[in-house]
Amino acid sequence: MPSLLHLSLQEVLIMTRWLCFFECTLCPGILCFDFTELAEEAGAYRAANVAMLGAAAGTGVLPFSEDNLQAVLDAEIPEKYRAVNKAAFERARKLISGIS
Repeated sequence: MPSLLHLSLQEVLIMTRWLCFFECTLCPGILCFDFTELAEEAGAYRAANVAMLGAAAGTGVLPFSEDNLQAVLDAEIPEKYRAVNKAAFERARKLISGIS
């Protein structure tokens, strides 16, 4: 198997999508989403981590409120990136809220 350091971003994303496909096929109770794609649709693939946080918030199992999460994101994310990150968070939250 090649080292990940020698792969392009596109190759890593393709490998990740295949791994997700196998996980969903073998473990039907697991929800798999391409958060990078969801973040790209919101405006920047780098917001994928915030999209995953939004999905976690959408499940309702986190021990803190969405208002607290938003306050932390607003405090930690530079203003020029806030709109994209907020959009990624909300898209993922709504997606998961509709399922769980």
